[in-house]
This record gives sequence, C-alpha cells and structure tokens, in this order.
Amino acid sequence: MPKSPTAQPKEQLTIRFAERWMGQLRKRAEDFQKSMSDVVEELVEDHFAMFRLPEDAVDALREDMKKAGKKDQREYVVSLLMKRYLELASEGSKAASSKK
Repeated sequence: MPKSPTAQPKEQLTIRFAERWMGQLRKRAEDFQKSMSDVVEELVEDHFAMFRLPEDAVDALREDMKKAGKKDQREYVVSLLMKRYLELASEGSKAASSKK
C-alpha cells in the first residue's frame, strides 16, 4: 500500500495474539481490504483517540469517567456497555411480561 506523505514516523513491534484473535483480525483485514498492520493500528488508535470523537465529546467523557471513579478508559467503556446491557435486558423482560 502506498505511504501517505503525511504519515507519522513509526516504530516496529512484534506481537503475538491468541488464535481466536488472529482469526478475527484476519477477517477484519479481509472485510475492510486492509493490511493486518493497518487493522491493529486502527484498533490501537481507536482506543487512545477515543474513536476519533470530537474533542468536546472526549473532554466530556473523560470528565464523566473521573466522576464515575473509573481508573482508565477500558474500565469506563466496560461500565457503559454493562449499563446498556442491563437496560436492554430490562426492556426485554418487560416486553416478555407484556406478551403473557
């Protein structure tokens, strides 16, 4: 793939992944027609750049993360996903009870 003229200098890293993750990385690379390096780099960038959200959104979310007492972004995202899951589970049980 051609390199972008504005590409940042990069360092090389060798890393090992469990087979289950490698399969998913390969599939993602195929699905999006990207190299494995590009796929891994994008995943890392998404984490550290908070999915390229606007700066105001990132600032607000980081403040919320502090208020929630979460030590890092991963813990914060897990708590948000779990909260949403519980909302969905509650909606599902309400829908199931109304069908009876």
